[in-house]
Amino acid sequence: MIECAREGTEIATTTLIIADRGFAEARELAREALARKERAIVIHVLFTGECMRGEKDGWRFAQMVATVGRRPLGIQVSQLNAIIDWARKEHPAQPLQVITKGRVAGLAALVAAALRPQYIDRLELQEMDPTLKDLLAKKVSYQQAPSMFCFGLLRVADVPELIELAGPTKVILTAAE
Repeated sequence: MIECAREGTEIATTTLIIADRGFAEARELAREALARKERAIVIHVLFTGECMRGEKDGWRFAQMVATVGRRPLGIQVSQLNAIIDWARKEHPAQPLQVITKGRVAGLAALVAAALRPQYIDRLELQEMDPTLKDLLAKKVSYQQAPSMFCFGLLRVADVPELIELAGPTKVILTAAE
């Protein structure tokens, strides 16, 4: 986790940033947040950024987690909720927004917002698939995004339903290409 804010600036909002491909990808999002006079907190949850062991091995770890009845998506959401709780406690007077870049980070943040909508004021999902069915249409492999292949999720809710559950959180989705 990296937290930064411009010195001498009155901070209006705390922004959590999660990018699938790590700090290099999150750097520009953090610069934009700082330019808007926001506190930027760059984080990684399981299978994002530096918490991804590489496409070669990460999926094996996801399968090991699943063998004990856990879902990698659930671990990501728990990690994100812990960070949200910490950010709310540290900066209670500030609205909290989450900005993600990539489908893995986006789904984790969306599920977190759907489960606890009152904790996130604004959620921006960049390069996110508008439906989980796109995983098949775009031929995304389990090795590329193991947490997105959460058994039974699509049967219960797809991205539009999760966005609806996230209300009153304002959700902005920019589709992946």
